[in-house]
Amino acid sequence: MEDGLMRLMSAKDWLQVFKKRWRLLLLFPLLFAAIAAYLSYYVTSPIYTNTCTLLVNEQNRPNSSTLSVEEVTLYEKLMGTYKDVIMSNRILHPVAEAYGNGITPGNIGQIVKVSTKVNSQVISISVTHANHKIATDIANKVADQFKNNLPSIMTVNNVQILDYAAYQDHPVPVKPNKKLNIALGLFLGVGLSASIIVMLQLFDTRIRNENDLYDILHYPLLGSVPSFEHAKRKTFYH
Repeated sequence: MEDGLMRLMSAKDWLQVFKKRWRLLLLFPLLFAAIAAYLSYYVTSPIYTNTCTLLVNEQNRPNSSTLSVEEVTLYEKLMGTYKDVIMSNRILHPVAEAYGNGITPGNIGQIVKVSTKVNSQVISISVTHANHKIATDIANKVADQFKNNLPSIMTVNNVQILDYAAYQDHPVPVKPNKKLNIALGLFLGVGLSASIIVMLQLFDTRIRNENDLYDILHYPLLGSVPSFEHAKRKTFYH
């Protein structure tokens, strides 16, 4: 072992070390949590998501309680095709034109997400934007464009709006997650503080007691000399 670098310490010893350096242990968690809170509340712009849902009706299906493998495969392909149609320029271009200011279908496509669930006839159109009203309007406009243009694109008319995206007076942003950011700040701060304390302890080569001396010399302690400093002071003044 090198001089004191790798001394074996019990849990009780480490507890005393952390207790002694409690100010350092609290410094970085509080600092990082404060920084995370400041960035989350005052610097980072809130991001909102709103969703419109569509219902795909089954057409020309015989009365049967079960679907064949071919029907399931065809239905899955149909839902995938609908998702591609929604994200096409045919649907997104009129939405982009409605906003002007150089907005392109590509810009709209970057903030639109189309999703479906297994064994579900519902298509969800979600829009993420820094402005909650714009996110709401775009989701509804995309849904309307898809529903109105589908008959001319695929010669079917089996889609209806299930729920329009609703505007809220006090929407909850999806980003930033303020509580999570503050918790991460605390966690990182604790980790950094603990690491610094451990490193300071491991690289501290001072001899504090007979155990430290034994760790270095590996010889048994035969005796110890008590400190007479306090006794000397009393004798001097008398």
